Amino acid sequence: MKYILKKITKNIFYISIVFILMLFINKVVFAVSTLNKKLYDYNSYYYQWKFGKIHYTAMGSGKPILCVHSMRSGSSSYEFSKITKHLAKTHTVYAIDLIGFGLSEKPKITYTAYMYVQLLHDFIKDVIQEDTDIITNGHSNSFVTMLCVQNANYINKLIFINPGDLTKLSRNPIKKYSMLKYLLETPIIGTMIYLVINSKTQIKRQFKNNYFYNYNRIGEKFISSFYENSHIGEASNKFVFASNLCRYNNVNITSALEQINNSIFIIQGNDRMDSCEDIIADYKKANASIESSIIYKTKEFPHIEKPKAVLEVLSLYLN
Repeated sequence: MKYILKKITKNIFYISIVFILMLFINKVVFAVSTLNKKLYDYNSYYYQWKFGKIHYTAMGSGKPILCVHSMRSGSSSYEFSKITKHLAKTHTVYAIDLIGFGLSEKPKITYTAYMYVQLLHDFIKDVIQEDTDIITNGHSNSFVTMLCVQNANYINKLIFINPGDLTKLSRNPIKKYSMLKYLLETPIIGTMIYLVINSKTQIKRQFKNNYFYNYNRIGEKFISSFYENSHIGEASNKFVFASNLCRYNNVNITSALEQINNSIFIIQGNDRMDSCEDIIADYKKANASIESSIIYKTKEFPHIEKPKAVLEVLSLYLN
């Protein structure tokens, strides 16, 4: 009996050491990854929302435009930095860090599509305080589309850069994803898994293989900004990551697209992971008045890879 107790105590001791080492490694990785401070902070402001402070930038004067970044891990308003200065010559340009991203707060909660719809509604109402055009990237277009159904009076033209696939957006969380979400949100093991998935090596691989058509054309600064953003706030980052991965931010917008009367323009990278032709066809099937343009030799971030080409399209559409 004494031998068994001694063995159990010994195993508990070793396990404790492993967990302490993992905790220490997690802390060191978070600290080192945010040393460079690549995320820009000029023209920065904060909006006090009910779930935490929301960071945004504002510049220029004229008819307002709101830029809403993608939902990929590491995304932030910084991804619009190559086009906001030019747009600010004729518009007041707001670029928001959605809650859980960038320099906004990252509460330890489940993030849902409805919460982001609420955030955008309140931000436009309290900060912009007038009708606005909106530019989105990735599946954040789904939040804006749902907002249009609820409060069309706030919003004018919509520009969706590489909008979310309608079929994928309609997929709801299932039981196994609830279990995965629970694992990812655990204090030590979940944090370690998150850090491995969002290591600089993995982020570079994503940019090289999936995000950019010509990886060598993009400066290290953008890679570093995504890496830093995915680590600001330490372990709190894994909560929005888990919600995204497990489909809690998905919402079926097909019916909403059929209902809204807002003018919609889609800008697509021709070599994105999902078929750009199929996505455009699905959106036009839901709303025949949607217009579109393809930016060639780009993937998921045409506004970063070819900002001049995107600005040319925007100038024609917005003006």
